[in-house]
Amino acid sequence: SSGINAEYGIPTYYKTVKYNGTRFLALSDACFGFAKPCGADVKVGLVDFNSLDNDIKREAHKKKTLGIGRTLGFRFAGANVYNKLDGSVEKFDKEWGLSFTEQNAALKTEEYFNNKVEIRRDVIPLNYQ
Repeated sequence: SSGINAEYGIPTYYKTVKYNGTRFLALSDACFGFAKPCGADVKVGLVDFNSLDNDIKREAHKKKTLGIGRTLGFRFAGANVYNKLDGSVEKFDKEWGLSFTEQNAALKTEEYFNNKVEIRRDVIPLNYQ
């Protein structure tokens, strides 16, 4: 089984692990069973740092979340999109995610849901449309 919550399409949480002094969430593989998965690393929230972080770490996180992360409360850190026309997988990197602005956020998000044949509105939960 993929360990994906079918209703919401989110990975199953297994446990929290500590590695080199940092805590991480152990989640199921959201791409399990897919030949050409489309996925995105989306950071959600207006704050992208822990209140217990030192000032240097907090400032580094603030620089990463300039732009849309601070205004709309989300940012793409990266994504893979399947191109249905030629069968390739297009990679969107961190710079693509940081290029979002309040003015272009809707169009940039459509880029992620566009498989070059159609914009996959059927996979966007209704509360995000």
